[in-house]
Amino acid sequence: MLVEQYLAFAETMAQQHTPMYMKDWIERLDILLQLNGRELLTHAGKISHEEPCKNQAKNLKNINRYKRRWNMNKI
Repeated sequence: MLVEQYLAFAETMAQQHTPMYMKDWIERLDILLQLNGRELLTHAGKISHEEPCKNQAKNLKNINRYKRRWNMNKI
């Protein structure tokens, strides 16, 4: 629904030959999100890229360990 609203707005701007710059699109998207009750992320976030990578590696080790145990029990 958000995409449809955004595209409808873009179509209207094009039909009216209203020039829009990237700054304008960002502002309009923020307004659209707020109207739909969405919280805006105004900062870069708190989690570094390395943190999810570490978690992924840890989860992969656990999955592989589980698979090895499962395969041993089948024998």
